[in-house]
Amino acid sequence: MALRTIAELLTGIGTLALAGTAVVGGWFRWRFFERTTLTLLERDGVPGELGLYDQGHPSMLYHFKVTNQHPTRPAKKCRVMLVALEKRYGENEFQPAPMAVPRQFMWAPSEDELRGVTVTTPNMVDFGRVDPHRNAFDPSIRKPPRNFQGSVGKDEAVRFHIRVEAENFVSPQPNVFQVSWDGTWDED
Repeated sequence: MALRTIAELLTGIGTLALAGTAVVGGWFRWRFFERTTLTLLERDGVPGELGLYDQGHPSMLYHFKVTNQHPTRPAKKCRVMLVALEKRYGENEFQPAPMAVPRQFMWAPSEDELRGVTVTTPNMVDFGRVDPHRNAFDPSIRKPPRNFQGSVGKDEAVRFHIRVEAENFVSPQPNVFQVSWDGTWDED
C-alpha cells in the first residue's frame, strides 16, 4: 500500500513538473538560452553604406546582422520576418498599418534568394535601401503586396516590428526599428 502511495505521489509531482514546464518553458528558454540577436549593422558608428542598385544607380543600403549567441546550437532554417508595421500620423502618433501576413526579409546578398539559412556565425539580412530616384526608403521584403505601406517617404516615419524565426527558435518579442527620413539625399 505504501509503495502504491509513493508511486502516485511521484506521478503527481511529475505531472505538475510537466505542466509547469509547458507554462513557463518558453520564458525559461528565452531568458537563459536566447539564440539570436538582431542589430542594425553600422560601420564607424553610421548605419548604412553607399552602394549600387538597379542598373548602377547609387543607393544607400541598410543591413541587419543576425548573431547566434550559442553557435554550438545552430538556428536552423532561420528567417527574419516583418510581423507588423506602424505609420506615424500627426506629430508623434503611430497607428498600425494593415498587413495581412508576415513578410520575410531577404538574406544578403539578396540575389541568392535564400529562404532560410542555418545561423551559426553572424549573417547579414537586407533591411532596405534609400533610392534617390524614388525619394523613399524601401524595406527589402520578399514580394511586397501592391498595398504595402512600409515605404518611408519625405518627412514620414514607420516602425517595423521584426521577429527572428527558426525551426528550433522563435524570438519571444519582436524587435522594433523606427525609420524616418527628411527626404534629403547626400552621398557623402
